Amino acid sequence: KSEAGFNACALFLECLDATERAMHLDAAPRKYRALFTINYRALFPDEARNYRVDVLEASVEQYAVIWVNGDKFEFSAEAMRRAEALQRCWADLAVLLERWNTEQGKANRPSRCDIRSALVALDSAWASFEHKYIMELIEIEEKARRLVVQAIERERHLDSIEDRKMQNVFQQAEFREELRRFVACIAHLNSVANVRRKGRDDLGMEVLLDAMQTLCRCDDEEKG
Repeated sequence: KSEAGFNACALFLECLDATERAMHLDAAPRKYRALFTINYRALFPDEARNYRVDVLEASVEQYAVIWVNGDKFEFSAEAMRRAEALQRCWADLAVLLERWNTEQGKANRPSRCDIRSALVALDSAWASFEHKYIMELIEIEEKARRLVVQAIERERHLDSIEDRKMQNVFQQAEFREELRRFVACIAHLNSVANVRRKGRDDLGMEVLLDAMQTLCRCDDEEKG
């Protein structure tokens, strides 16, 4: 979790990629990256291996549940299965490298074929997990954004009602109901967006209505 550990892992992954290229090993297909959102395509711009520490870390931790905006989201059992498969391949490669570094000399060293097979298996398992993990992250993020999208839609509905009913709009049942929903959306956003847990979601539309009506009275008095 430390910066030094992150940098060491990143360097190892770069060496791993360089080794696979030096051995002329074909990378596992990564055409699925074309389906990523623009943010993830910036991280994975092409079909190169592009091993990332955060993907490896996700396979190690195997968190089946994450919380976003106060809501619980679960990764699928298939994502967890692929994480386990990647970790098995990672462990197999570690065993081979450990054999290479033993003091028993060349007799115990793994063959080129052994190393090749381990690297190919690792790359395939990595691509498989990366595909499933990132696609499910994208789906979770899309669901989490619905709070903002819903608030925008409510505001548009309010604007539409105001355009159709120019007079006494505050007294219209349709307007008041839509305003109640809009305020509820904003209150919910306020409660989940404040990372210090000081956001409130208990303020109803009555406070906003009073403020709006007060402004209208002030405008009428100024015009009078």
